[in-house]
Amino acid sequence: MKIFRFGVVFLLSLLSSLAHAEGTMIATVLQADFSKDPEIRLLVRVVDVGWGPDAPSMALRKDCLARVKSSDRPGPDPCFLIEITESKKQRAIVRQTLLNDPQRSSDPIYLEIVYQSEVSESDPTNHYGRSARLKIEENGFYNWNNETKQALADVVWPTLPSGTLDLVVTDADALLNLVYRERMERLDEKAQKELRETQRAWMKFRDAECLPEAKSYKSVFGEWSNSCLIRATIERARQLAMAPDNKSKQ
Repeated sequence: MKIFRFGVVFLLSLLSSLAHAEGTMIATVLQADFSKDPEIRLLVRVVDVGWGPDAPSMALRKDCLARVKSSDRPGPDPCFLIEITESKKQRAIVRQTLLNDPQRSSDPIYLEIVYQSEVSESDPTNHYGRSARLKIEENGFYNWNNETKQALADVVWPTLPSGTLDLVVTDADALLNLVYRERMERLDEKAQKELRETQRAWMKFRDAECLPEAKSYKSVFGEWSNSCLIRATIERARQLAMAPDNKSKQ
């Protein structure tokens, strides 16, 4: 039941029947950047729903780096074979970068994917309403929504070097909030109060742990601050989702 509950809070329970099928992932384009068109930069979240939360992630950083790069599996982090189809044409993939370090199969995987599009001769700045199909594959397993057109939202990305990670922190926080609300709905009033106080204490602990030092700009563990926030937030979401239901509403 814990495995299925984790899927529910990530809005993935409808896929539990696909646990042993090939289409075991969901790949979602969160944002698109057209500032260097015809090179399009995508922020993509991949969630693997085909395995239990104790299985290792298929995007462990050390495993990604050991895979062979190719035109459809570019680096610097060649985690996945990637296909992007836009305007019925398959596009060349320029690079993929793993933005976090997922440990369990239930941990979201964040990728920055850059591909080569084409500029419209009639309207070279027409970025609105554009969409693409995205396929992410590894070892025969791929995203079940690979035939679904995904909107490429034309947004202004942060210009700082850490800007992309800022976007990932925001999305990881949103996923944690989903898990937290789902957990609160199942608890009785006393347990809700206890969890609320515990969550507030955890947030203070996380922020202190990930606070960058003045000289190195890194956390106490030597991580960049945003990388620390992403890791800690995903770990907390996993912890809340898999905690026992000893104090659930009757």
